Amino acid sequence: MLLAFSYVFYLWGAGEFLALLVLSTLVDYGLGLLIARAPKHRGRLLVAVSVGFNLSLLAHFKYNNFFVAKVNLALAVLDFGGLPWSQVVLPLGMRTR
Repeated sequence: MLLAFSYVFYLWGAGEFLALLVLSTLVDYGLGLLIARAPKHRGRLLVAVSVGFNLSLLAHFKYNNFFVAKVNLALAVLDFGGLPWSQVVLPLGMRTR
């Protein structure tokens, strides 16, 4: 029930990111099931995979605009073309004001 209401809340606030939240939930749930059955050394590896997956999502949304801007600035100094720019919008839990 808590998960369902969380999805409804997220759909209400930032519905375009609901698929991303569902993907993250399914990946973490699946890895959690694998961790429960795995031997200790493999379980630690699966925890690292789960944390890495979630941190990669965070890094993409938090720092993508920064890195594209810096790479384009460096390429402009070198008189090359820039990377295609697409403004990444932060999901609901990452928005700052």
